[in-house]
Amino acid sequence: TLRRIEADVKKKDAPVTLDGQIEALLVQKRQYRAIRDNVRDGKALELQLEPMVSSTSSSISLPRSAGRLECGVPLYETHAYGPLPGCSPGLEPPCSRWVLDNLAVAEEAEKMMRAMKRSFESLFHTGPQTMLAVDETAWDKLGPEATQLTQELLQRSRSALLRALGIPRLFFSGAMLTRLQIPIPEGEMQLDPNKTGLFNPHVDKANIASYDWSALLYFTSVGKDFEGGELLFHDADVDRMVRPLSGRLVFFSSGLENLHR
Repeated sequence: TLRRIEADVKKKDAPVTLDGQIEALLVQKRQYRAIRDNVRDGKALELQLEPMVSSTSSSISLPRSAGRLECGVPLYETHAYGPLPGCSPGLEPPCSRWVLDNLAVAEEAEKMMRAMKRSFESLFHTGPQTMLAVDETAWDKLGPEATQLTQELLQRSRSALLRALGIPRLFFSGAMLTRLQIPIPEGEMQLDPNKTGLFNPHVDKANIASYDWSALLYFTSVGKDFEGGELLFHDADVDRMVRPLSGRLVFFSSGLENLHR
């Protein structure tokens, strides 16, 4: 996840002052209301942001946008991170949702999957999820080749966002290498086999105040490597689904306008 921040601003997962904690409670209330209003049975489902013509090309595609979205009620404006003109989603750049295919080629995705499988063997699982923070603590686990590739893919993703959004600069605000497994893995490395809330609808910025833009890069494909697990955006009128495909980068503004799971 990316946002523009000054170098001396510490990332804040949650405000620490009393006023900030009150604001955090209000943010959670707004997230709950969005879930209550938008997540309901009987809604239509649309496939979104697929290419007009299928292509076998392995070159990076042009980014596809769902267009300008109406931004949700602003979150964390006072006691955590206020919006930064020209970077935070709003008027410019607008709240939006994008897909870019082939950001990672097949060989790169396969290398990442091998490195993640090896690295995750020594990590605990929480329900279906195993995660490795992308920072200096991960490099020994990943090894030199996968470390270099991870850093290259992060920079490639950042550059893609900058070009699509038409903004000059983004700052890194945290990333994770994540694996979801169904059936849920068992054994001594499993912390909580009943932890299934990871698939619940949520708003990224409601949970991490420093997030302005969110991005997902997939290394496996639905229908080939697994079934289910599509990215679902719960819009007010219909639910819109984006298919996970290897090499596909999905990025979107992190506010209430992009409630998803």
